[in-house]
Amino acid sequence: MKKIVAALTALVVIGTGLCSCSKKGETAVQSEKTVTTALNGTPSAVLKNELFSDKDYKKDYDSFVTVELSDSGSTADGNGVAVNGSIVTVNAAGAYLFNGALSNGQIIVDVKDNEKVQLIFDNADITSEGSAAVYVKNGDKVFFVLKENSVSRFTSKGEYIQADENNVDSAVFSKSDITFTGNGSAEITSETGHGIVSKDDLKFTGGSYNITSAKKGLSANDRLCFDGGNYVIDSGTDGVHCENPENTELGIIYAASGEFDIVSGNDCIDGSGTVTLAGGSFKLISGGGSVNAEKKAENRFGRFGDVKNYENTSTEENTESYKAVKSDASVVVSDGEFIIDSADDAVHSNGIVSVNGGNFEITAGDDAFHADDTLEISDGRINIIACYEGLEASIVNISGGETVLTASDDGINAAGGNDQLHYDKFASDTNAGINITDGSLKIRADGDGIDSNGFLNVSGGNTFISGPFGTGNGAMDYQTKGTVSGGVFAAAGSSEMSMNFDGNSTQCSVLYNFSQDHDAGDEIRLTDSSGNIIVSFIPENRYRSVVISSADLKQGEVYTLTAGSESADIEFTDIIVGEGTGVMGSGGGMGGKGG
Repeated sequence: MKKIVAALTALVVIGTGLCSCSKKGETAVQSEKTVTTALNGTPSAVLKNELFSDKDYKKDYDSFVTVELSDSGSTADGNGVAVNGSIVTVNAAGAYLFNGALSNGQIIVDVKDNEKVQLIFDNADITSEGSAAVYVKNGDKVFFVLKENSVSRFTSKGEYIQADENNVDSAVFSKSDITFTGNGSAEITSETGHGIVSKDDLKFTGGSYNITSAKKGLSANDRLCFDGGNYVIDSGTDGVHCENPENTELGIIYAASGEFDIVSGNDCIDGSGTVTLAGGSFKLISGGGSVNAEKKAENRFGRFGDVKNYENTSTEENTESYKAVKSDASVVVSDGEFIIDSADDAVHSNGIVSVNGGNFEITAGDDAFHADDTLEISDGRINIIACYEGLEASIVNISGGETVLTASDDGINAAGGNDQLHYDKFASDTNAGINITDGSLKIRADGDGIDSNGFLNVSGGNTFISGPFGTGNGAMDYQTKGTVSGGVFAAAGSSEMSMNFDGNSTQCSVLYNFSQDHDAGDEIRLTDSSGNIIVSFIPENRYRSVVISSADLKQGEVYTLTAGSESADIEFTDIIVGEGTGVMGSGGGMGGKGG
């Protein structure tokens, strides 16, 4: 069984070498398109009490029929069980305890549509050649209880041979709702198919599960929900999968708690509906991890028509997905511990991604967080160790949390730029943009530190960018408007494509190109006439240009800017001081001359 052995380490937070400032800037009202954390027009996070009933948590039963499994002839000490050779069929509602072993047999549940069944397993060992070890053929709901201090095994061997109209293709297969609970353990193995499949709801409220499958580990049609339990999954395709192509309100995945160690050939967690992660511990490796990422052949020409060609990008013939967490609708994270190593995106949604809690340690072959529509970060601690692009969406809203990221291309990207959302980086999109209203951001990028095909609004927070040096990219890049009205902002990088905020800003900002290059680690300090530090910043890349904005900067005052051994006096003759060299949109982002 493959396992992630790396322990969850403390996330790097913004601290020494980033800033020293006396007060935070005021938040300004945004005039451009801003999508709030209300997730307007999209499915919201589901609630725990909507998904679980008291019966889902019931682990003990006072009375039950005991079934002794045996190759020489299984026996039951009560009614409701029929034995036909190696096939044991439960045909009446009630509770049944199974122990013993079948080397090539099967348990079938076939009761009326309105009847419920409890299956209690106490060191049972069931192997089935060509079918499921446990097959729930009919019934209202089945409760699958793992007795405390027991280990039961469910194994499916060989290719599946269908005995009826149902496509049985897993070690445990259910046509009805099924809940797994208890304080025992289960080992589930499928040589050619899936681990556990439910064609309705699949829920877990306890137990420990070690699942090895050629295809999906856990799969459901309507809802796949967790509140407790331990899961070690090694799957050939998706680890946890829920999909309902006929109803977009279903295909839901929800986790309130639990410990997950998933190594998947494709996506670790994949839902066609909303994926809500409200708690738990997640160690996820998708598609062999980031070392197995697709290589991107780049054609870098900076802001002047930066179009990148891809090797091995998805086509109609190659539609495999290798993401850690994925949803066709929305991903909502409110809590949890996450260690992610993904061949593709770490967290991906075709709609919205909302992060309002949780601790993340991410290594991604492509984007760390990607949303086709809106990416919102309002809380949480995010440490992106390595990725292609850090945060990517049409709209990126950052209103809280602590984010530290290292990207081989753009740190934050609105409307794609170099990725799949947009191929023409020079293209302008008034519906795309980045809003930073609060939170802490530390970005180290080899492409643009911040890249927006539309607007950039900074009204709060602490943002520090170590941008690229000597490339056709800059520490900051926007196409329509770039305004600052609050917060602390510092971005260092190459002078070739340097940009300042535009004249619509209400907070002072300076862009300064130094007379010489400075090495990574050379501190940048901006001090007032009394020597008080306004902003202090230690870039992690080589640099020659810097943009600094702070609420403590005042028009008409003179400040001293120092980088290494080089110093310059900056007089704020206007709100925006210093002229950039980059191509600008209608916002006039080069700003006023001076300094």
